[in-house]
Amino acid sequence: MQCSACQHNNKPAARFCEACGVRLAPTCPSCGEGAGAQARFCAHVYATFTEGFDTRDLIDAKTLLEELS
Repeated sequence: MQCSACQHNNKPAARFCEACGVRLAPTCPSCGEGAGAQARFCAHVYATFTEGFDTRDLIDAKTLLEELS
């Protein structure tokens, strides 16, 4: 994972930059996309779903994504 402050390439699981100590942005474990600090669900992964939109989990995920945007 590349640090946005100093461009140092860190290990994928790093939470802080090994070079400058800046907190690294969290990433989705499924797709690798950056996530907001308070994100509990990945909008990129949700967008790939093609079925199951009537399930409680996806209804809750959609509501959460709408609240965050």
